[in-house]
Amino acid sequence: MNHQHTPAWYKYKQDLHAWEEMFHPGVRKMLKSDMNNSGGDFDTTLLDVENLSKYEEHYLSKEFHNNVCGTLIDEVSWNDLKEMNPSEYAVQLRGLNSGEKMYNDLLTKCATRMLNGKDDTLIKILKKIRKEAQQRIDKKSIEKQKKNAKRLGDVISNHPLEPSPYHTWNKIFGSQKDFKKELINHARACSFLKDVEVKMKELYEQQVGRVGEMIKGRTDRATDVKGLMTMPQFTDNEKNSLSRVTGMSLNGQKDFNKDREEST
Repeated sequence: MNHQHTPAWYKYKQDLHAWEEMFHPGVRKMLKSDMNNSGGDFDTTLLDVENLSKYEEHYLSKEFHNNVCGTLIDEVSWNDLKEMNPSEYAVQLRGLNSGEKMYNDLLTKCATRMLNGKDDTLIKILKKIRKEAQQRIDKKSIEKQKKNAKRLGDVISNHPLEPSPYHTWNKIFGSQKDFKKELINHARACSFLKDVEVKMKELYEQQVGRVGEMIKGRTDRATDVKGLMTMPQFTDNEKNSLSRVTGMSLNGQKDFNKDREEST
C-alpha cells in the first residue's frame, strides 16, 4: 500500500509556504493519493485545506490502520519528523521514544515471521534476553562444582528444582542471585511473547481487513454487473469448468469451503 506522508507533514508544508487554501499541485497529488489509497475519499470539490482536515480525522481511524501496514506508518512518521524537526528527531532517537520504536520494530519483525510460519527471529530474541539476564556464566566453576557435588554424593534429586531449559545458574543448585536473574529472564521473555502475540493479532486483523475490502469491492461490482444481465446465472458447464490458475472449478471451490467448515 502506497503511503507517503502524515497529516502533520502536509500541515508543515502549508505553513512553510504560507498556502492559505490550495496547495502546490505536487503536494495536492500526494495528499489525494494518501487519502484514496488508505480507504479515505479525497473530495475534488473541496479546498485542499478542507481535504487535509478530513485526512487528519481519517489518519486516526480504524479504517486507515486496516488499509496501511503498521510498519509503513511508523517508517513514514519517522521520515516526516526527520524533515520537519531534525533536532526533535535526534532527541527521540537517543531517548525513551527510540526504545519504544526499537521495541515495536522487534515485535513487528517477530510477529511477521511467526505469521509466515518461521520462529527463528523470535527464538533469537529470547536467547538474547536469556544471555543478558544470566550475565557471565563461569563454565569452569560449574564443572568444578559438579565434580565436587558428585564426590560428596550431592545429587539433583536432593534439591527442589532441576536445571531449566530456559536459564543457566552459576551455582549448580542455584543461589538467591541466580534465582533473581532467572525471574528477570522469565519476566522479560513472557512480556515480550505476550506483546508478540498481540502484534500478530493486529497484523492478522489488518490483512484480513484488506482482503475483506477486496471482497466487498468485487461483490459490489458483481451486483452492478448482474443488474445489466438478463440471465446472470451460471450454467452447469460454467460451474464445473476448471480454472488453470486455481486448479478448481466454481463448484469445487464451494465444496472445498464446505468441507473446511464441516471439519471445524
